[in-house]
Amino acid sequence: MIYTQGSPRLISPARVRRINALMMTCGHYERSGEFACRLRLPGKSGVGGGIFALAPGRASIAVWSPGLNAQGNFTLGTAAVEVLAREAGWFVFG
Repeated sequence: MIYTQGSPRLISPARVRRINALMMTCGHYERSGEFACRLRLPGKSGVGGGIFALAPGRASIAVWSPGLNAQGNFTLGTAAVEVLAREAGWFVFG
């Protein structure tokens, strides 16, 4: 078992890489590429208005906002995650 900051890891590093890759490439259906390019973080949206994003090794971000745009994504939640990630400097790639 691997320990990080005194806590045991529940998921192996290999599985974490796979989960992050899936979230980056298909977590937002047809708009996954746009989400990845704008926010530069792995994320997953849900039909009820929730968005979950990861800043690997730093933070987990969860937001909820109803109101879909024309592409079926949550406009305010996406904007909130984008602002938080930009202000914190949390990006998977430049």
